[in-house]
Amino acid sequence: ISATCRRTLERVAAAPVVSGTGKATLPGPVERIGYLVLGHRGKLEKLGAIAAVDSAWRLIFCLRLAVLLHRTRDDRVLPAWRATATANGFQLDLPAEWLQANPWTAAALAEEAAVWKQIGREYFVKSRAPRKLA
Repeated sequence: ISATCRRTLERVAAAPVVSGTGKATLPGPVERIGYLVLGHRGKLEKLGAIAAVDSAWRLIFCLRLAVLLHRTRDDRVLPAWRATATANGFQLDLPAEWLQANPWTAAALAEEAAVWKQIGREYFVKSRAPRKLA
């Protein structure tokens, strides 16, 4: 798990949930974990109770990405990658040659983007060319 995702996890676990009415509620850790368990796989429509501005979405993104990248449960080396928040979702930058060498993961990332699109959120997978050393 990346340092960014780890920091997000720590912040979200302690943050209040903002309901759809815009009023903050203070759920216990059990409710917070419940959102994560519910959202770690499958359709995201089931998380409609979480407001679009709630920081839980970042944690759900991180958890779903971790599940996706480690779904084979092997010792495969992951490339250097970067995840950033966009105005309405997330962008994931991965090396183009790694995506080509891992077509099942590339396909799973495309499916994940479609799942996020169904709830009106962005999920871009950007393949980048390798950096050339001078």
